[in-house]
Amino acid sequence: MSSVLDAGRSSGDRDGEELLNQWRASTLEQEALLKRLLEENIKLKKQVTELEMDNYTTRLAVGTLRQELETARREVDTCKGEMGNLQRNRTWIPVLIDGDGYIFNKELLSKGEIGGREAASMLNSGVLQYIKSQGYQLSHPVIYTMIFLSKELLENILVKSDTCSQDEFKWFIKGFSQAHPLFSFITVGASKEAADSKIREHLNKFIRLNEVHQVIVGVDHDNGYSAALSAELTAGHKEKLVLLRAHKVVAREIASLGLENFWIDGLFMTEKISSNPFSPRMQIPNLDSPLNPPEPLPRLLSTPPTQNSSPRLMKDTNLPKRVPAPCNFLYLTGKCNNGNSGASSEFYRALSS
Repeated sequence: MSSVLDAGRSSGDRDGEELLNQWRASTLEQEALLKRLLEENIKLKKQVTELEMDNYTTRLAVGTLRQELETARREVDTCKGEMGNLQRNRTWIPVLIDGDGYIFNKELLSKGEIGGREAASMLNSGVLQYIKSQGYQLSHPVIYTMIFLSKELLENILVKSDTCSQDEFKWFIKGFSQAHPLFSFITVGASKEAADSKIREHLNKFIRLNEVHQVIVGVDHDNGYSAALSAELTAGHKEKLVLLRAHKVVAREIASLGLENFWIDGLFMTEKISSNPFSPRMQIPNLDSPLNPPEPLPRLLSTPPTQNSSPRLMKDTNLPKRVPAPCNFLYLTGKCNNGNSGASSEFYRALSS
C-alpha cells in the first residue's frame, strides 16, 4: 500500500515539475516576447518622433517655400507691370535714308572709320535734339537707322569726284555701323527703284506700329517718294512723319507736302557732287521749292537778248565757231551724248572766260 502511494507521489511530483517547467518556459517566452514588443515600441516611438520632427521641418520648409513663391509671384507681377511701362515708354524712332542721294560730308568721309563714328554720333544727337525741341519727353527713345544705297555705284562716284578713296569709304561704313548697334548701311541693287522700294516698304510697316513715335525719312531730293509720303499723310500719320533735310533745294513734290522737317548741320553735303572735272558743281533745281526758294542761275551771257531774238537761241553771241559743234547738254549736266567732250569743254571754257 505504501509503495503504491509512493509511486503515486512520485508520478504527481514529476507531473507537477513538468507543468512548472512548462510554465516557466512559457513565462520566459512571454517575457522575451514582451521585451521584443517593448523594444519595437521604443524603436517605433523613436521613428515617430523623428517623423514628427521631419514633418515639422517639412511643414516649416513648405511654409517658407509658399512665402517665397508668393513673394516671387508678386515680383513677377511687378516686373510685368514695369515691363509694360517700359514698353510703353520705350518708343522707337526709325530713320530711313536714301544713301544714294544723302551723301555724308566730305570731311567725315575722308576720315574713314573715325569719320563714320563721328557721323553716327552726329546723327544720333541731331535726332534726339530735334525730338527734345518738339517738347516730347521720351524716357527710353530708341533710334533705329537704316541707310539704303547702291554701294558700288556711290563708291565710284565718290572716288571719281575725289571726295574720298575706296578704302576711306569702306572704313567709314564700318565705323558708322559699329558706332551704334541699330545703325547700318544696307546695300541694294544698282537700280534707282531698289532703294526707293525698300524705304517705302519700311515706312509703311514702321509708321503703323504703336511703339513707333515718329518715322524720320531722308528723301528731300527725290520726287519719286512723294506718292508714298502722301499716302501716309492721307492715312492720318502726319504727326508721325518727319523729313530730315540735307539739300538746299528740296524736290518740289516733296516740299509741297508740308512735312515737319529739320537739319543736322555738317552731316550731309548740301549740293550734288560731280565726277566730271569740267562741269560746274552746282545743283539745278527741278522746280521752285517753297521750303527754300532756289538761287538764281548763274548768268551765262553778258549780252542781254534783243527784242527780235529768241529766248532759246541768241543770233549774235560773238562766240567763235567750233568744229565739232559744242554740246550744250554737257555744259548743263556734265554729260555729253555726242561724244564731243573735248570740243564741249572748250566751249565751256569760252563761256567762262
